[in-house]
Amino acid sequence: MEIGIVFDAWLNKAASNVKLRTYARYRGIGKDHILPYFGYKRPIGQITAHQLERMLAQLRAPRGGNPQQRIAIATENLVIAVLRGVFGYAHANRWIADNPALSLKRRKIPRRRIDVLTRDEQARLVEFVSAHTDIRYYPIIVGLYTGMRLGEILALRWDDVDWRERTLRVDKETYRVCGADGVWSSVVDTPKSVASIRTIPMCDRLRAMLERIGRDAPQGNIFRTQRGVLSVRMCQYLFGSVQKKCKIRVRNFHTLRHTFATRLLESGVDFKTLSELLGHENVEITMRIYAHTLMQTKRDAVQKLNDL
Repeated sequence: MEIGIVFDAWLNKAASNVKLRTYARYRGIGKDHILPYFGYKRPIGQITAHQLERMLAQLRAPRGGNPQQRIAIATENLVIAVLRGVFGYAHANRWIADNPALSLKRRKIPRRRIDVLTRDEQARLVEFVSAHTDIRYYPIIVGLYTGMRLGEILALRWDDVDWRERTLRVDKETYRVCGADGVWSSVVDTPKSVASIRTIPMCDRLRAMLERIGRDAPQGNIFRTQRGVLSVRMCQYLFGSVQKKCKIRVRNFHTLRHTFATRLLESGVDFKTLSELLGHENVEITMRIYAHTLMQTKRDAVQKLNDL
Protein backbone atom coordinates (compact mmCIF):
# COMPACT_ATOMS: atom_id res chain seq x y z
CA MET A 1 0.00 0.00 0.00
CA GLU A 2 1.41 3.40 -1.02
CA ILE A 3 1.86 6.01 1.73
CA GLY A 4 0.00 8.63 -0.32
CA ILE A 5 -3.08 6.42 -0.56
CA VAL A 6 -2.94 5.61 3.15
CA PHE A 7 -2.55 9.29 4.04
CA ASP A 8 -5.57 10.27 1.92
CA ALA A 9 -7.68 7.49 3.47
CA TRP A 10 -6.65 8.49 7.02
CA LEU A 11 -7.32 12.16 6.26
CA ASN A 12 -10.79 11.40 4.91
CA LYS A 13 -11.60 9.48 8.08
CA ALA A 14 -10.24 12.28 10.26
CA ALA A 15 -12.49 14.80 8.49
CA SER A 16 -15.53 13.56 10.39
CA ASN A 17 -13.81 13.67 13.80
CA VAL A 18 -11.94 16.99 13.89
CA LYS A 19 -12.67 20.66 13.29
CA LEU A 20 -12.12 22.08 9.81
CA ARG A 21 -9.08 24.03 11.01
CA THR A 22 -7.44 20.86 12.36
CA TYR A 23 -8.28 18.98 9.18
CA ALA A 24 -6.63 21.72 7.11
CA ARG A 25 -3.52 21.55 9.29
CA TYR A 26 -3.31 17.78 8.90
CA ARG A 27 -3.64 18.13 5.14
CA GLY A 28 -0.93 20.80 5.08
CA ILE A 29 1.46 18.64 7.12
CA GLY A 30 1.08 15.81 4.63
CA LYS A 31 1.36 18.05 1.58
CA ASP A 32 4.26 20.18 2.82
CA HIS A 33 6.37 17.73 4.83
CA ILE A 34 5.54 14.01 4.79
CA LEU A 35 4.67 13.25 1.16
CA PRO A 36 7.42 15.44 -0.37
CA TYR A 37 10.00 13.58 1.71
CA PHE A 38 8.88 10.01 1.02
CA GLY A 39 7.05 10.44 -2.27
CA TYR A 40 3.38 9.67 -2.80
CA LYS A 41 3.99 6.16 -4.17
CA ARG A 42 6.46 4.93 -1.55
CA PRO A 43 5.19 1.60 -0.10
CA ILE A 44 4.32 2.37 3.50
CA GLY A 45 5.57 -1.04 4.65
CA GLN A 46 9.11 -0.10 3.55
CA ILE A 47 9.32 2.94 5.84
CA THR A 48 11.20 2.31 9.10
CA ALA A 49 11.40 4.15 12.39
CA HIS A 50 14.95 5.20 11.50
CA GLN A 51 13.73 6.79 8.26
CA LEU A 52 11.03 8.68 10.15
CA GLU A 53 13.67 10.02 12.55
CA ARG A 54 15.81 11.10 9.60
CA MET A 55 12.85 12.95 8.12
CA LEU A 56 12.29 14.81 11.40
CA ALA A 57 16.01 15.62 11.64
CA GLN A 58 15.89 17.11 8.16
CA LEU A 59 12.86 19.21 9.06
CA ARG A 60 14.63 20.36 12.22
CA ALA A 61 17.76 21.48 10.37
CA PRO A 62 18.24 25.24 9.73
CA ARG A 63 17.13 26.32 6.29
CA GLY A 64 19.79 27.92 4.15
CA GLY A 65 22.23 27.75 7.06
CA ASN A 66 20.15 30.28 9.02
CA PRO A 67 19.48 29.03 12.60
CA GLN A 68 16.40 31.27 12.75
CA GLN A 69 14.84 29.56 9.74
CA ARG A 70 13.86 26.18 11.11
CA ILE A 71 10.64 24.30 11.75
CA ALA A 72 8.84 25.29 14.96
CA ILE A 73 8.70 22.70 17.74
CA ALA A 74 4.89 22.85 17.69
CA THR A 75 4.91 22.08 13.95
CA GLU A 76 7.32 19.20 14.46
CA ASN A 77 5.04 17.78 17.15
CA LEU A 78 2.11 18.06 14.76
CA VAL A 79 4.10 16.16 12.12
CA ILE A 80 4.66 13.41 14.69
CA ALA A 81 0.95 13.35 15.55
CA VAL A 82 0.04 12.96 11.88
CA LEU A 83 2.65 10.23 11.37
CA ARG A 84 1.29 8.32 14.34
CA GLY A 85 -2.20 8.67 12.96
CA VAL A 86 -1.31 7.57 9.42
CA PHE A 87 0.83 4.60 10.46
CA GLY A 88 -1.62 3.66 13.22
CA TYR A 89 -4.40 3.62 10.61
CA ALA A 90 -2.28 1.41 8.35
CA HIS A 91 -1.50 -0.94 11.22
CA ALA A 92 -5.16 -1.16 12.26
CA ASN A 93 -6.04 -2.17 8.69
CA ARG A 94 -3.19 -4.72 8.66
CA TRP A 95 -1.39 -3.02 5.80
CA ILE A 96 1.78 -3.00 7.91
CA ALA A 97 2.91 -5.46 10.57
CA ASP A 98 4.25 -2.87 13.03
CA ASN A 99 3.82 0.84 13.61
CA PRO A 100 7.26 2.54 13.30
CA ALA A 101 5.81 5.92 14.37
CA LEU A 102 5.21 4.72 17.93
CA SER A 103 8.86 5.33 18.80
CA LEU A 104 8.70 9.01 17.83
CA LYS A 105 8.86 11.37 20.80
CA ARG A 106 7.29 14.79 20.92
CA ARG A 107 9.58 17.62 21.98
CA LYS A 108 8.78 19.78 24.96
CA ILE A 109 7.88 23.33 24.01
CA PRO A 110 9.76 25.87 26.16
CA ARG A 111 7.39 27.96 28.25
CA ARG A 112 7.40 31.56 27.10
CA ARG A 113 6.96 34.49 29.40
CA ILE A 114 3.65 36.07 28.49
CA ASP A 115 3.65 39.70 27.39
CA VAL A 116 1.07 42.13 28.82
CA LEU A 117 0.36 45.81 28.48
CA THR A 118 1.36 48.08 31.32
CA ARG A 119 -1.43 50.03 32.98
CA ASP A 120 -0.22 53.19 31.24
CA GLU A 121 -0.20 51.47 27.84
CA GLN A 122 -3.67 50.09 28.47
CA ALA A 123 -4.95 53.55 29.40
CA ARG A 124 -3.52 55.01 26.20
CA LEU A 125 -5.23 52.37 24.07
CA VAL A 126 -8.58 52.92 25.76
CA GLU A 127 -8.28 56.69 25.41
CA PHE A 128 -7.43 56.41 21.70
CA VAL A 129 -10.28 54.03 20.83
CA SER A 130 -12.79 55.97 22.94
CA ALA A 131 -11.98 59.12 20.98
CA HIS A 132 -12.88 57.48 17.64
CA THR A 133 -16.16 56.33 16.15
CA ASP A 134 -14.55 53.86 13.75
CA ILE A 135 -16.06 50.48 14.66
CA ARG A 136 -12.95 48.72 13.37
CA TYR A 137 -11.08 49.81 16.51
CA TYR A 138 -13.67 48.49 18.95
CA PRO A 139 -12.54 44.83 19.04
CA ILE A 140 -9.56 46.17 21.01
CA ILE A 141 -11.87 47.27 23.83
CA VAL A 142 -13.72 43.95 23.76
CA GLY A 143 -10.42 42.09 24.03
CA LEU A 144 -9.26 44.22 26.95
CA TYR A 145 -12.48 43.89 28.94
CA THR A 146 -13.52 40.29 28.20
CA GLY A 147 -10.32 38.36 27.46
CA MET A 148 -12.00 36.85 24.41
CA ARG A 149 -9.92 35.44 21.59
CA LEU A 150 -9.94 37.50 18.40
CA GLY A 151 -11.83 34.82 16.47
CA GLU A 152 -14.51 34.80 19.18
CA ILE A 153 -14.83 38.59 19.09
CA LEU A 154 -15.28 38.75 15.34
CA ALA A 155 -17.94 36.02 15.45
CA LEU A 156 -20.08 38.00 17.92
CA ARG A 157 -23.59 38.85 16.77
CA TRP A 158 -26.04 41.33 18.26
CA ASP A 159 -28.24 38.51 19.52
CA ASP A 160 -25.27 37.34 21.63
CA VAL A 161 -25.68 40.51 23.70
CA ASP A 162 -28.04 40.32 26.65
CA TRP A 163 -28.68 43.97 27.53
CA ARG A 164 -30.77 43.18 30.60
CA GLU A 165 -28.26 40.76 32.13
CA ARG A 166 -25.31 42.75 30.73
CA THR A 167 -23.57 39.69 29.32
CA LEU A 168 -21.99 38.41 26.12
CA ARG A 169 -22.62 34.86 24.94
CA VAL A 170 -19.56 33.15 23.42
CA ASP A 171 -20.51 30.07 21.40
CA LYS A 172 -18.69 30.42 18.09
CA GLU A 173 -15.47 31.70 16.53
CA THR A 174 -14.19 32.64 13.11
CA TYR A 175 -10.85 31.70 11.58
CA ARG A 176 -9.17 31.40 8.20
CA VAL A 177 -8.39 28.06 6.56
CA CYS A 178 -6.52 27.20 3.41
CA GLY A 179 -8.47 24.93 1.06
CA ALA A 180 -7.06 22.12 -1.05
CA ASP A 181 -6.91 24.61 -3.93
CA GLY A 182 -4.66 26.93 -1.93
CA VAL A 183 -7.34 29.58 -1.50
CA TRP A 184 -7.86 31.03 1.98
CA SER A 185 -11.38 31.62 3.28
CA SER A 186 -13.06 32.61 6.55
CA VAL A 187 -15.05 30.02 8.48
CA VAL A 188 -17.43 30.38 11.41
CA ASP A 189 -17.27 27.36 13.70
CA THR A 190 -17.88 26.27 17.27
CA PRO A 191 -15.15 27.33 19.76
CA LYS A 192 -12.01 25.28 20.25
CA SER A 193 -13.47 23.35 23.21
CA VAL A 194 -16.72 22.86 25.13
CA ALA A 195 -15.27 24.96 27.97
CA SER A 196 -14.87 27.86 25.54
CA ILE A 197 -18.65 28.15 25.30
CA ARG A 198 -19.36 30.63 28.08
CA THR A 199 -21.18 33.77 29.19
CA ILE A 200 -19.08 36.82 30.08
CA PRO A 201 -20.41 39.77 32.10
CA MET A 202 -19.84 43.20 30.57
CA CYS A 203 -18.26 46.01 32.55
CA ASP A 204 -19.95 49.41 32.30
CA ARG A 205 -17.39 50.82 29.85
CA LEU A 206 -17.81 47.93 27.42
CA ARG A 207 -21.60 47.99 27.69
CA ALA A 208 -21.67 51.74 26.96
CA MET A 209 -19.46 51.26 23.90
CA LEU A 210 -21.68 48.52 22.48
CA GLU A 211 -24.79 50.58 23.15
CA ARG A 212 -23.24 53.50 21.28
CA ILE A 213 -22.68 51.46 18.12
CA GLY A 214 -25.67 49.14 18.52
CA ARG A 215 -28.60 51.49 18.94
CA ASP A 216 -29.44 51.52 15.24
CA ALA A 217 -27.46 48.47 14.19
CA PRO A 218 -29.20 45.79 12.11
CA GLN A 219 -29.21 42.20 13.29
CA GLY A 220 -26.12 40.21 12.40
CA ASN A 221 -22.43 40.48 13.18
CA ILE A 222 -21.42 43.25 15.55
CA PHE A 223 -18.13 44.07 13.88
CA ARG A 224 -19.30 44.61 10.36
CA THR A 225 -18.59 47.47 7.98
CA GLN A 226 -19.96 48.29 4.55
CA ARG A 227 -17.29 45.98 3.13
CA GLY A 228 -18.42 43.06 5.27
CA VAL A 229 -17.41 41.40 8.53
CA LEU A 230 -14.00 42.41 9.84
CA SER A 231 -11.32 39.82 9.18
CA VAL A 232 -8.76 38.46 11.63
CA ARG A 233 -5.95 39.79 9.46
CA MET A 234 -7.45 43.29 9.28
CA CYS A 235 -7.89 43.46 13.08
CA GLN A 236 -4.33 42.35 13.67
CA TYR A 237 -3.08 45.02 11.27
CA LEU A 238 -5.24 47.74 12.85
CA PHE A 239 -4.13 46.78 16.35
CA GLY A 240 -0.51 47.19 15.31
CA SER A 241 -1.32 50.55 13.74
CA VAL A 242 -3.10 51.79 16.88
CA GLN A 243 -0.16 50.79 19.08
CA LYS A 244 2.20 52.78 16.90
CA LYS A 245 -0.10 55.82 17.09
CA CYS A 246 -0.19 55.45 20.88
CA LYS A 247 3.61 55.19 20.91
CA ILE A 248 3.71 51.83 22.64
CA ARG A 249 5.61 48.69 21.75
CA VAL A 250 3.76 46.61 19.14
CA ARG A 251 2.42 43.24 20.32
CA ASN A 252 -0.05 40.78 18.81
CA PHE A 253 -3.79 40.89 19.50
CA HIS A 254 -3.59 37.97 21.93
CA THR A 255 -1.73 40.29 24.31
CA LEU A 256 -5.12 41.83 25.14
CA ARG A 257 -6.30 38.47 26.48
CA HIS A 258 -3.18 38.13 28.63
CA THR A 259 -3.62 41.71 29.85
CA PHE A 260 -7.24 41.05 30.83
CA ALA A 261 -6.20 37.98 32.82
CA THR A 262 -3.30 39.74 34.52
CA ARG A 263 -5.40 42.75 35.57
CA LEU A 264 -8.02 40.47 37.13
CA LEU A 265 -5.40 38.49 39.05
CA GLU A 266 -3.81 41.72 40.25
CA SER A 267 -7.27 42.74 41.50
CA GLY A 268 -7.60 39.58 43.57
CA VAL A 269 -9.81 37.46 41.29
CA ASP A 270 -9.31 33.74 41.97
CA PHE A 271 -7.96 31.34 39.37
CA LYS A 272 -11.17 29.32 39.09
CA THR A 273 -13.24 32.37 38.17
CA LEU A 274 -10.58 33.56 35.74
CA SER A 275 -10.39 30.11 34.14
CA GLU A 276 -14.15 30.14 33.48
CA LEU A 277 -14.02 33.66 32.02
CA LEU A 278 -11.17 32.68 29.68
CA GLY A 279 -12.85 29.45 28.61
CA HIS A 280 -10.01 27.17 29.67
CA GLU A 281 -10.75 23.46 30.03
CA ASN A 282 -9.48 23.40 33.61
CA VAL A 283 -8.01 25.72 36.20
CA GLU A 284 -4.60 24.02 35.95
CA ILE A 285 -4.18 25.47 32.45
CA THR A 286 -4.88 28.96 33.77
CA MET A 287 -2.48 28.57 36.67
CA ARG A 288 0.27 27.23 34.41
CA ILE A 289 -0.01 30.23 32.10
CA TYR A 290 -0.47 33.05 34.59
CA ALA A 291 0.89 32.03 38.01
CA HIS A 292 4.32 33.53 37.35
CA THR A 293 2.83 36.91 36.34
CA LEU A 294 1.98 37.72 39.96
CA MET A 295 5.55 38.13 41.20
CA GLN A 296 5.01 41.77 42.15
CA THR A 297 1.87 40.83 44.07
CA LYS A 298 3.86 38.13 45.85
CA ARG A 299 6.60 40.63 46.69
CA ASP A 300 4.04 43.02 48.15
CA ALA A 301 2.55 40.19 50.22
CA VAL A 302 5.93 39.20 51.64
CA GLN A 303 6.76 42.83 52.47
CA LYS A 304 3.76 42.88 54.77
CA LEU A 305 5.79 40.69 57.12
CA ASN A 306 7.75 43.82 58.00
CA ASP A 307 4.66 45.17 59.72
CA LEU A 308 4.22 42.14 61.99
